[in-house]
Amino acid sequence: MAAFKKQNETIANVVIVYDKDYSIYWLGNHADNAPNSGQGELLQWEVIKRMKEKGCSYYDLCYIEKKRLPHIYKFKSGFCKNEVSVPHIVYKSLPFNVSNKLYKIFGKND
Repeated sequence: MAAFKKQNETIANVVIVYDKDYSIYWLGNHADNAPNSGQGELLQWEVIKRMKEKGCSYYDLCYIEKKRLPHIYKFKSGFCKNEVSVPHIVYKSLPFNVSNKLYKIFGKND
């Protein structure tokens, strides 16, 4: 985990999962109403540096959605123009589908 602090207050952090070859951006957040001081960029560069020191060959910023999330796309693509398509597979078991349908029918009484 890496964190960006300003005046001893954490205003942004990231959590990275990695092994000897591959690292992946898992979680990231920033404090509500925190000014944009470039903390996102600084954290990513710090993580990239740390992963290189650990010998990782790849650092994956995860999904980017150019049309739905253009600002995040611009931020992430600013590090590297190498985009790799990854299939997104969603599998929901029969019990999940049945319970979800029942919940929608009967729902919670508010």
